[in-house]
Amino acid sequence: GVLFFISSQAETGRAPFDLIEAESELVAGFNIEYSGMKFGMFFAAEFLHVFTNGVLITVLFLGGWYFPGWQMPLIAFMWLGLKAFIPYFISLWIRNTVPRLRIDQVMRFNWFFLVPLSIVNVLVLAFLVMILKEIGWVPVDETGAMALADATFIELLPMTIVLFISNVLICLPIINRLRRTGSDDRVADEQRAQHAIAHAAGD
Repeated sequence: GVLFFISSQAETGRAPFDLIEAESELVAGFNIEYSGMKFGMFFAAEFLHVFTNGVLITVLFLGGWYFPGWQMPLIAFMWLGLKAFIPYFISLWIRNTVPRLRIDQVMRFNWFFLVPLSIVNVLVLAFLVMILKEIGWVPVDETGAMALADATFIELLPMTIVLFISNVLICLPIINRLRRTGSDDRVADEQRAQHAIAHAAGD
């Protein structure tokens, strides 16, 4: 879910992946060529794109339109919109918090973080699902295939908890590594600045 959310941020061109627009350098990027209704349509399409990603994340990872207890069309529609607002709000929060990344930083983040993490995540989750299926913690039908669509909340709860814990255990060392990498980059930048000041003073 986290990988999908980060990838959706990059796919929609939102900060910190707004390399196409580069609002901080190019005054809103290509949008500077438009005004009035055309400018508004561009921004409406951008926000709709982000909200659509929120709906997709909700359907795939947050249970979609299912509501605990009874199921009614109106409640399901409202519940889906409420859930979709959560990733949408997080996207807006990140956009107004995180600075824009350079192209080399995005490429390094992609090849050294997202791709290896996605491969490890798929392998670990597939292994855990097979183990859970063998011990009977995954609902199955008469043929032995997984029957997740017809399962109840209680039947899915053990598998959900185990997969959630595995995702947390995968993410913790990676977050720690990213924190150390950011700290090392800041120290390197400070050292370069100090060397530049020392050379300027010597000149």
